[in-house]
Amino acid sequence: AQAGARRVFAVEGTSVANHAETMAKAHGFGGADGSPGVIEVLRGRMEDIELPEKVDVIVSEWMGYFLLRESMIQSVIFARDRWLKPGGVMYPSSARLLLASLQDKRFIEERELDSQDALRTWDASAEEMQSKYGLDFSALSKAYREEHHTYTYRQAWQGRVPGSRVARDEVELLRMDMHNVTKEDLFGWQREVTLESAGSAQGLVGYFDVRFCGHAAAVAEHCVELTTSPHSPPTHWGQSALLLDPLPLSTTFTVGLTSCSRSQHDLNFTVGYDGRHASYSISSDFRGYKELDNFDDDANGEAGEAADAD
Repeated sequence: AQAGARRVFAVEGTSVANHAETMAKAHGFGGADGSPGVIEVLRGRMEDIELPEKVDVIVSEWMGYFLLRESMIQSVIFARDRWLKPGGVMYPSSARLLLASLQDKRFIEERELDSQDALRTWDASAEEMQSKYGLDFSALSKAYREEHHTYTYRQAWQGRVPGSRVARDEVELLRMDMHNVTKEDLFGWQREVTLESAGSAQGLVGYFDVRFCGHAAAVAEHCVELTTSPHSPPTHWGQSALLLDPLPLSTTFTVGLTSCSRSQHDLNFTVGYDGRHASYSISSDFRGYKELDNFDDDANGEAGEAADAD
């Protein structure tokens, strides 16, 4: 609206729509006396909303962890196919999903220590239940240990990974033009990728970037990129770290992405290497604040040591 749009339809499925309407009115774009203003806030699912006309531009912050978690992009594709005029513009206009090697033994050591602490807590609790109440929890010990191994090694660690711990060997897993990408392009694919530094890696790191550039027939005056690369300033998305167990001997991986059958918002990322196959869950569990401080301290320390050596 501030850029001069004749009309803006703001679609929001939650009660945040009420706040959006308040803000529109506070800035002179809301309706009055039952008439819609420049900004009309519509509460509901995009798939259920009826607009009075087609639109020239669609803007949506649909990106989730590992780019596609939350599945919001599917609603954006629906909106594009139904409501965008021919020649209309999508923002972001393109997106890429990227993968690189994680090279930090301390990262995997800290994850293992966390797991060991949890197992010790379990053992202590089981012993207490036995001594106080005569309940034997040993029958559940195997299941608990397997569950914790899965949590440590088969669930993506979502947080901020310093660039000093990530090799500059990134490969592109997925490239999307938001003007023509389809739902079928998003999931169910496999790629064979080569990461040059993977032979000495402890894990893999996934991240994304999006660009606001328009398209060939409607190029943006200024092309802007938002990146979640670990080599760039941090964002709230962070990165997705996948621990490799056992460590790889090869630099070639077969990777694939599917939506989670148990939760439409979560993802399953599969990794095959050295004749092995692993599946990782990418969920909403952000675990990266404490580690960020530790990593930065370590990185600063290494930088200081290097300076002293010079």
